[in-house]
Amino acid sequence: PGLTQQGFKVFNRVPFTDAAQGSAAAEFIYNELGIRKIAVLHDGEDYGKGLAEIVKSSFEGLGGEVVEFMGITSKEADYTPVLTTIAAKQPELLYFGGYTQDGAVLANQMKTTGLENTIFFGCDGTFGTDFLNRAGDNAEGSYHATPRTPPATPEKDKFDADYNTAYGVGPGELSPFSWNSYDCVTVLITKVREVGFVGSDGALYIPRSALVAGVRGLTDYVGISGTYTCDATGECNIQGPQFHKVENGEFVAVN
Repeated sequence: PGLTQQGFKVFNRVPFTDAAQGSAAAEFIYNELGIRKIAVLHDGEDYGKGLAEIVKSSFEGLGGEVVEFMGITSKEADYTPVLTTIAAKQPELLYFGGYTQDGAVLANQMKTTGLENTIFFGCDGTFGTDFLNRAGDNAEGSYHATPRTPPATPEKDKFDADYNTAYGVGPGELSPFSWNSYDCVTVLITKVREVGFVGSDGALYIPRSALVAGVRGLTDYVGISGTYTCDATGECNIQGPQFHKVENGEFVAVN
């Protein structure tokens, strides 16, 4: 979240911040799922640990109890000692800040360490078909954060079809940020076309300062993910995260 607070002129962010994701996850767990007692794990990296810290503080701020907050060593094959320790504290839900590989191992081993009735809740780093493939039946009932799937429009439908032709899967299956990434590229192309010009020597010139100002001054730009307006710090986010539950081996949006 702090990247836009350092005065950078060329950094602009389209997705929601980790701070927004973490607080929204805590609110969803507390208010929508009605859970009051959770454990929080992270992979020790800046991304996962930062998210976990925000979930912890936000959940406690709502009145919930965090019975365990712990980092794990990423890419290990066995987390049963950690999970057994957590199971003794009987959390209703286990939140994990990190990526698919570790998340799937945790989801699998929860079923054999006394946490079979504890919900697994992953951040956007655990969302995708890779998690479903790795966790198999143990993915069932888990929750995951992700950018919101854009509504159907002619532009989105064309992008989805082109993406499927190129990669053999839909854009949301490989990464929930595919639509945001497309919008980022089209914004840059649009602004280059606006400020670029052909000089008397026949060369194409793109004034750096004009391009930087054009992107930072983005207002009501309609992309396939939504309508973007960047503030003075470069935050252009249009909405917070969406949460999905795995049902019958598929991700189903629940908010």
